[in-house]
Amino acid sequence: MAESAWKGGSQLSVIALTGAGVISPSGVGTAFLPRPDGLAAWGSSKLPDLDPADYGWKGLKRMSRAVKYGSLAVGEAFRSGGVETPLEGESSERTSLVVCSSHSNLEPIVAMYQDARQYGVGRVNPGLFPETVMNAFAGHLSIYFRITGTSVTLSDAVPSASSAFLYAADLLSSNQADSVMCCMLTLHPPSMMAHVTYHEEGGPGAESIVALLFRRVNDAGPSAAVLRWEAAETYTRNDCGPVVRPSDGFLAAASAYHGVVSGKIQEQHWTVSGRTDGYYSYCLTGPHNKGERVHA
Repeated sequence: MAESAWKGGSQLSVIALTGAGVISPSGVGTAFLPRPDGLAAWGSSKLPDLDPADYGWKGLKRMSRAVKYGSLAVGEAFRSGGVETPLEGESSERTSLVVCSSHSNLEPIVAMYQDARQYGVGRVNPGLFPETVMNAFAGHLSIYFRITGTSVTLSDAVPSASSAFLYAADLLSSNQADSVMCCMLTLHPPSMMAHVTYHEEGGPGAESIVALLFRRVNDAGPSAAVLRWEAAETYTRNDCGPVVRPSDGFLAAASAYHGVVSGKIQEQHWTVSGRTDGYYSYCLTGPHNKGERVHA
Protein backbone atom coordinates (compact mmCIF):
# COMPACT_ATOMS: atom_id res chain seq x y z
CA MET A 1 0.00 0.00 0.00
CA ALA A 2 0.89 3.68 0.08
CA GLU A 3 3.60 5.31 2.18
CA SER A 4 1.64 5.39 5.40
CA ALA A 5 1.48 5.15 9.15
CA TRP A 6 -1.40 4.12 11.38
CA LYS A 7 -3.12 6.76 13.43
CA GLY A 8 -6.14 6.29 15.65
CA GLY A 9 -7.04 3.02 13.94
CA SER A 10 -7.24 4.50 10.43
CA GLN A 11 -4.60 4.64 7.73
CA LEU A 12 -2.72 7.89 7.31
CA SER A 13 -1.47 8.19 3.72
CA VAL A 14 1.52 10.38 2.88
CA ILE A 15 2.68 11.62 -0.51
CA ALA A 16 4.77 14.50 -1.87
CA LEU A 17 3.18 17.17 -4.05
CA THR A 18 5.74 18.70 -6.41
CA GLY A 19 3.72 20.65 -8.99
CA ALA A 20 0.23 21.99 -9.68
CA GLY A 21 -1.59 23.25 -12.77
CA VAL A 22 -5.04 24.80 -12.45
CA ILE A 23 -7.73 26.19 -14.70
CA SER A 24 -10.51 27.73 -12.61
CA PRO A 25 -13.02 30.58 -12.92
CA SER A 26 -10.15 32.89 -11.91
CA GLY A 27 -8.05 31.78 -14.90
CA VAL A 28 -4.84 29.77 -15.21
CA GLY A 29 -2.59 29.14 -12.22
CA THR A 30 -2.74 28.92 -8.45
CA ALA A 31 -1.87 32.50 -7.49
CA PHE A 32 -5.47 33.76 -7.52
CA LEU A 33 -7.11 30.72 -5.95
CA PRO A 34 -9.05 31.39 -2.75
CA ARG A 35 -8.23 29.42 0.37
CA PRO A 36 -10.17 26.13 0.60
CA ASP A 37 -12.99 27.69 2.60
CA GLY A 38 -13.56 30.26 -0.19
CA LEU A 39 -13.99 27.83 -3.10
CA ALA A 40 -17.78 27.65 -2.72
CA ALA A 41 -18.07 31.39 -3.40
CA TRP A 42 -17.59 30.72 -7.13
CA GLY A 43 -21.05 29.16 -7.26
CA SER A 44 -21.63 27.46 -10.60
CA SER A 45 -19.17 29.60 -12.60
CA LYS A 46 -17.80 28.16 -15.84
CA LEU A 47 -14.23 28.20 -17.06
CA PRO A 48 -13.12 31.25 -19.06
CA ASP A 49 -12.35 31.00 -22.76
CA LEU A 50 -8.65 30.18 -23.14
CA ASP A 51 -6.19 29.27 -25.87
CA PRO A 52 -3.49 26.84 -24.65
CA ALA A 53 -1.14 28.21 -27.33
CA ASP A 54 -1.04 31.50 -25.40
CA TYR A 55 0.72 29.57 -22.62
CA GLY A 56 3.10 27.70 -24.92
CA TRP A 57 1.05 24.50 -25.38
CA LYS A 58 0.61 24.20 -29.14
CA GLY A 59 -0.83 21.57 -31.46
CA LEU A 60 -4.15 21.36 -29.63
CA LYS A 61 -6.33 23.50 -31.91
CA ARG A 62 -8.45 20.62 -33.23
CA MET A 63 -8.94 18.94 -29.87
CA SER A 64 -12.08 19.07 -27.74
CA ARG A 65 -12.49 21.69 -25.03
CA ALA A 66 -11.80 19.10 -22.34
CA VAL A 67 -8.58 17.90 -24.00
CA LYS A 68 -7.36 21.45 -24.69
CA TYR A 69 -7.90 22.61 -21.13
CA GLY A 70 -6.74 19.35 -19.59
CA SER A 71 -3.50 19.49 -21.57
CA LEU A 72 -2.99 23.07 -20.42
CA ALA A 73 -3.48 22.12 -16.76
CA VAL A 74 -1.19 19.08 -16.98
CA GLY A 75 1.46 21.04 -18.87
CA GLU A 76 1.43 23.76 -16.23
CA ALA A 77 1.76 21.14 -13.47
CA PHE A 78 4.81 19.63 -15.17
CA ARG A 79 6.23 23.12 -15.68
CA SER A 80 5.71 24.15 -12.05
CA GLY A 81 7.39 20.92 -10.96
CA GLY A 82 10.45 21.67 -13.09
CA VAL A 83 9.79 18.80 -15.52
CA GLU A 84 10.52 19.31 -19.22
CA THR A 85 8.02 17.89 -21.68
CA PRO A 86 7.45 15.90 -23.78
CA LEU A 87 8.97 13.27 -21.52
CA GLU A 88 11.75 11.07 -22.84
CA GLY A 89 13.36 7.72 -22.03
CA GLU A 90 13.12 6.50 -18.46
CA SER A 91 11.26 9.62 -17.37
CA SER A 92 8.50 8.74 -19.84
CA GLU A 93 8.33 5.12 -18.73
CA ARG A 94 8.43 5.92 -15.01
CA THR A 95 5.63 8.52 -15.09
CA SER A 96 2.05 7.35 -14.58
CA LEU A 97 -1.28 9.09 -15.11
CA VAL A 98 -4.46 9.04 -13.02
CA VAL A 99 -7.53 10.87 -14.37
CA CYS A 100 -10.77 11.61 -12.48
CA SER A 101 -13.73 12.53 -14.66
CA SER A 102 -17.50 12.41 -14.87
CA HIS A 103 -18.63 14.44 -17.90
CA SER A 104 -15.56 14.71 -20.13
CA ASN A 105 -17.04 12.44 -22.83
CA LEU A 106 -20.60 13.81 -22.93
CA GLU A 107 -20.00 16.61 -25.44
CA PRO A 108 -18.79 14.12 -28.13
CA ILE A 109 -21.80 11.89 -27.38
CA VAL A 110 -24.13 14.85 -27.91
CA ALA A 111 -22.25 15.73 -31.11
CA MET A 112 -22.78 12.19 -32.45
CA TYR A 113 -26.48 12.35 -31.59
CA GLN A 114 -26.86 15.67 -33.41
CA ASP A 115 -24.97 14.28 -36.43
CA ALA A 116 -27.30 11.28 -36.51
CA ARG A 117 -30.38 13.48 -36.40
CA GLN A 118 -29.12 15.80 -39.13
CA TYR A 119 -27.49 13.35 -41.54
CA GLY A 120 -28.82 9.91 -40.54
CA VAL A 121 -27.26 7.16 -38.45
CA GLY A 122 -25.19 5.90 -41.38
CA ARG A 123 -23.53 9.26 -41.93
CA VAL A 124 -22.27 10.13 -38.46
CA ASN A 125 -18.74 11.56 -38.42
CA PRO A 126 -16.57 8.56 -37.40
CA GLY A 127 -13.99 10.94 -35.95
CA LEU A 128 -16.36 11.70 -33.09
CA PHE A 129 -16.58 8.14 -31.79
CA PRO A 130 -13.15 7.79 -30.12
CA GLU A 131 -13.89 10.85 -27.98
CA THR A 132 -17.02 9.20 -26.56
CA VAL A 133 -14.88 6.65 -24.70
CA MET A 134 -14.23 7.78 -21.13
CA ASN A 135 -10.48 7.09 -21.15
CA ALA A 136 -9.89 8.88 -24.47
CA PHE A 137 -8.96 12.00 -22.50
CA ALA A 138 -6.14 10.15 -20.72
CA GLY A 139 -5.00 8.77 -24.07
CA HIS A 140 -4.62 12.26 -25.49
CA LEU A 141 -2.59 13.37 -22.46
CA SER A 142 -0.35 10.32 -22.71
CA ILE A 143 0.37 10.98 -26.39
CA TYR A 144 0.89 14.72 -26.03
CA PHE A 145 3.27 14.51 -23.04
CA ARG A 146 4.65 11.00 -23.81
CA ILE A 147 3.48 9.52 -20.54
CA THR A 148 4.04 5.80 -21.13
CA GLY A 149 3.63 4.48 -17.58
CA THR A 150 0.43 3.11 -16.08
CA SER A 151 -2.72 5.02 -17.04
CA VAL A 152 -5.83 4.89 -14.84
CA THR A 153 -9.18 6.59 -15.51
CA LEU A 154 -11.63 6.86 -12.61
CA SER A 155 -15.18 7.61 -13.69
CA ASP A 156 -17.94 8.37 -11.21
CA ALA A 157 -20.86 10.75 -10.77
CA VAL A 158 -18.67 12.84 -8.50
CA PRO A 159 -14.92 12.28 -8.99
CA SER A 160 -13.06 11.37 -5.80
CA ALA A 161 -9.79 13.11 -4.95
CA SER A 162 -9.06 10.52 -2.27
CA SER A 163 -9.37 7.62 -4.74
CA ALA A 164 -7.02 9.33 -7.19
CA PHE A 165 -4.47 10.20 -4.52
CA LEU A 166 -4.53 6.63 -3.21
CA TYR A 167 -3.89 5.26 -6.70
CA ALA A 168 -0.95 7.65 -7.01
CA ALA A 169 0.45 6.67 -3.63
CA ASP A 170 0.15 2.96 -4.42
CA LEU A 171 1.84 3.33 -7.81
CA LEU A 172 4.74 5.11 -6.12
CA SER A 173 5.10 2.85 -3.07
CA SER A 174 4.98 -0.30 -5.23
CA ASN A 175 7.77 1.20 -7.40
CA GLN A 176 5.64 1.09 -10.53
CA ALA A 177 6.33 4.80 -11.05
CA ASP A 178 8.64 7.58 -9.89
CA SER A 179 6.11 10.33 -10.69
CA VAL A 180 2.34 10.29 -10.98
CA MET A 181 0.30 13.00 -12.67
CA CYS A 182 -3.25 13.20 -11.31
CA CYS A 183 -5.84 15.25 -13.18
CA MET A 184 -9.46 15.96 -12.17
CA LEU A 185 -12.00 17.41 -14.59
CA THR A 186 -15.03 19.08 -13.02
CA LEU A 187 -17.11 20.20 -16.01
CA HIS A 188 -20.79 20.99 -16.36
CA PRO A 189 -22.62 18.51 -18.58
CA PRO A 190 -24.11 19.64 -21.92
CA SER A 191 -27.44 21.37 -21.37
CA MET A 192 -29.44 18.57 -23.01
CA MET A 193 -28.01 16.10 -20.47
CA ALA A 194 -28.18 18.28 -17.38
CA HIS A 195 -31.43 16.64 -16.21
CA VAL A 196 -30.04 13.08 -16.38
CA THR A 197 -26.65 13.63 -14.74
CA TYR A 198 -25.93 13.56 -11.03
CA HIS A 199 -25.35 16.80 -9.14
CA GLU A 200 -23.89 17.22 -5.70
CA GLU A 201 -26.13 18.45 -2.91
CA GLY A 202 -26.74 22.16 -3.43
CA GLY A 203 -26.47 21.93 -7.22
CA PRO A 204 -23.47 22.09 -9.54
CA GLY A 205 -20.37 23.87 -8.33
CA ALA A 206 -17.83 25.78 -10.36
CA GLU A 207 -16.03 24.19 -13.28
CA SER A 208 -12.33 23.44 -12.86
CA ILE A 209 -9.55 21.30 -14.24
CA VAL A 210 -6.70 20.61 -11.84
CA ALA A 211 -3.49 18.61 -12.36
CA LEU A 212 -1.21 17.62 -9.47
CA LEU A 213 2.22 16.00 -9.80
CA PHE A 214 3.20 13.55 -7.05
CA ARG A 215 6.39 11.78 -6.03
CA ARG A 216 7.55 9.69 -3.08
CA VAL A 217 8.32 11.86 -0.05
CA ASN A 218 11.89 10.60 0.28
CA ASP A 219 12.60 11.26 -3.44
CA ALA A 220 10.82 14.59 -3.82
CA GLY A 221 13.57 17.08 -3.05
CA PRO A 222 13.68 19.95 -0.57
CA SER A 223 11.01 22.14 -2.21
CA ALA A 224 8.14 19.61 -2.21
CA ALA A 225 5.05 19.95 -0.06
CA VAL A 226 3.77 16.92 1.84
CA LEU A 227 0.14 15.83 1.64
CA ARG A 228 -1.38 13.64 4.37
CA TRP A 229 -4.92 12.33 4.51
CA GLU A 230 -7.05 9.77 6.31
CA ALA A 231 -10.67 8.71 6.50
CA ALA A 232 -12.69 10.12 9.39
CA GLU A 233 -16.17 9.23 10.62
CA THR A 234 -16.83 12.64 12.19
CA TYR A 235 -15.81 16.22 11.53
CA THR A 236 -14.48 18.87 13.93
CA ARG A 237 -13.73 22.21 12.28
CA ASN A 238 -11.03 23.23 14.78
CA ASP A 239 -9.03 20.08 14.04
CA CYS A 240 -9.86 19.41 10.39
CA GLY A 241 -10.29 22.80 8.73
CA PRO A 242 -13.18 23.74 6.42
CA VAL A 243 -15.29 21.18 4.57
CA VAL A 244 -15.11 21.39 0.77
CA ARG A 245 -17.25 19.62 -1.82
CA PRO A 246 -15.91 16.34 -3.26
CA SER A 247 -15.67 18.01 -6.69
CA ASP A 248 -13.39 20.68 -5.17
CA GLY A 249 -10.97 18.19 -3.61
CA PHE A 250 -8.19 18.82 -6.14
CA LEU A 251 -8.77 22.57 -6.05
CA ALA A 252 -8.33 22.61 -2.26
CA ALA A 253 -5.00 20.77 -2.61
CA ALA A 254 -3.82 23.22 -5.29
CA SER A 255 -4.84 26.20 -3.15
CA ALA A 256 -2.99 24.80 -0.15
CA TYR A 257 0.05 24.03 -2.33
CA HIS A 258 0.32 27.64 -3.46
CA GLY A 259 0.07 28.81 0.13
CA VAL A 260 2.82 26.61 1.52
CA VAL A 261 5.33 26.77 -1.36
CA SER A 262 5.01 30.56 -1.50
CA GLY A 263 5.70 30.73 2.24
CA LYS A 264 2.40 32.43 3.03
CA ILE A 265 1.34 29.62 5.36
CA GLN A 266 3.14 26.74 7.05
CA GLU A 267 0.31 24.24 6.70
CA GLN A 268 -3.30 23.98 5.57
CA HIS A 269 -6.01 21.67 6.85
CA TRP A 270 -9.27 20.89 5.04
CA THR A 271 -11.86 18.14 4.93
CA VAL A 272 -13.69 16.61 1.99
CA SER A 273 -17.12 15.19 2.68
CA GLY A 274 -17.64 11.59 1.63
CA ARG A 275 -20.01 10.94 -1.25
CA THR A 276 -22.19 8.70 0.97
CA ASP A 277 -21.01 9.13 4.55
CA GLY A 278 -17.95 10.12 6.55
CA TYR A 279 -15.13 12.47 5.61
CA TYR A 280 -11.53 12.61 4.42
CA SER A 281 -9.25 14.81 6.50
CA TYR A 282 -6.29 16.44 4.70
CA CYS A 283 -3.20 18.35 5.75
CA LEU A 284 -0.58 19.90 3.48
CA THR A 285 2.69 21.09 4.99
CA GLY A 286 5.46 23.10 3.42
CA PRO A 287 9.04 22.00 2.75
CA HIS A 288 10.21 23.23 6.16
CA ASN A 289 7.76 20.90 7.94
CA LYS A 290 8.63 17.73 6.01
CA GLY A 291 10.69 16.12 8.69
CA GLU A 292 8.52 13.48 10.32
CA ARG A 293 9.48 9.93 9.40
CA VAL A 294 7.31 7.96 7.02
CA HIS A 295 7.50 4.33 5.98
CA ALA A 296 8.34 3.63 2.35
